[in-house]
Amino acid sequence: MERWQSAVEKAIQQALDEGQLTNLPGEGQPLNLNDNPHTPDDLKMAYKLLKDNDLAPDWMQMGRELEDRQGQMRQRLRRAVETYEAAQTDALKRAQAEAAWRQAQTKLAADAERYNREVTTYNLKTPPGIAKRPYFDLSAEIRRARQA
Repeated sequence: MERWQSAVEKAIQQALDEGQLTNLPGEGQPLNLNDNPHTPDDLKMAYKLLKDNDLAPDWMQMGRELEDRQGQMRQRLRRAVETYEAAQTDALKRAQAEAAWRQAQTKLAADAERYNREVTTYNLKTPPGIAKRPYFDLSAEIRRARQA
């Protein structure tokens, strides 16, 4: 890696020394940060129309919704864990807490399965170069909530 970096740096320094990087078109002009140079040409007009009308591509809106739902699931999980663990000190409440905890886990598992199907759809819709959303790992989330 160092050889490659030093070769690149050497080429840049040589170009600078020879004056090849001066008087370039647009030198001294501000960059146009309104256009994403990575946007495919066939989508530029569509993205411009969406932006001009305060809209976003479907995958962006879906990503926001998934983020909100993930936060809600984590919050429900934390509340269920807190309720379950608080009842462990009282023998009378323990049986009720066990039943409520199993019910909460069943509901969260169904929600996580639905969420993960939507994550698959989201990940398929996102353009190349956009980070894919990880699945909701209920077992890991339960461990994390119980350790907190």
